[in-house]
Parts: sequence; structure tokens; C-alpha cells
Amino acid sequence: MEICFPDAETRDFYSCRQRLIEKWGTRLADLVCCRLSVLQAARALSLVPATPPIGLARIAGRYPGYSVSLGRTHELRFKPDQPRPANPETPEVTRISIVGVFETTAHKGRNR
Repeated sequence: MEICFPDAETRDFYSCRQRLIEKWGTRLADLVCCRLSVLQAARALSLVPATPPIGLARIAGRYPGYSVSLGRTHELRFKPDQPRPANPETPEVTRISIVGVFETTAHKGRNR
């Protein structure tokens, strides 16, 4: 799949492992790099595994789109970056736009 970013600064950030480590630490940075590689390697969104550890999920609400798991605490969210598929249940999305990394709902509010 083709991975797009909202702007050049965001693209450069996600393309630099060192910058990811500075923001989130090595573990989470490595997971982000891994998930981006999995997404890029898939020919279409329908080929991304929904089972753990990848855990592709459809999300609704404030940031509609999709997410992949980044362990138990975070997820990488993205949205299709092409015209709406004819059948949204089995999308043949081949281009996505990264929204960002978010804490999972279950993790928010936990004592750290």
C-alpha cells in the first residue's frame, strides 16, 4: 500500500527512527516502524491481518478510519486516502493517510 502523510514534517518524523525514539522510546518506536512496514508491504488493506499482533481494526467516532495495534497501550491510526470503496465491508484500499499514534482507550486513565 502507499502510505501518505498530511504534510512533509509529519512524513519526515515518521521516517526517522531516532525521532520516534526521542518521542516515544525504543519499544514503541520499533512497533511504529514495524507496523508501517507491514502496511506498506500489503497490496491492499484487506490483506492486513486483523489478528494480533497486528490487529487491524475499523474505528468510528472522532477519528474514523482504521488502526493497527502498537502493543497494549497505543495504536497507529490511519484513514483511506482514496475515493470511498464500493463495498466498505471489504475495502480494497491501496492508499492510506497516517492520522497518528494514540493511547488505547483501555490505557487512558490508568496509573502509570
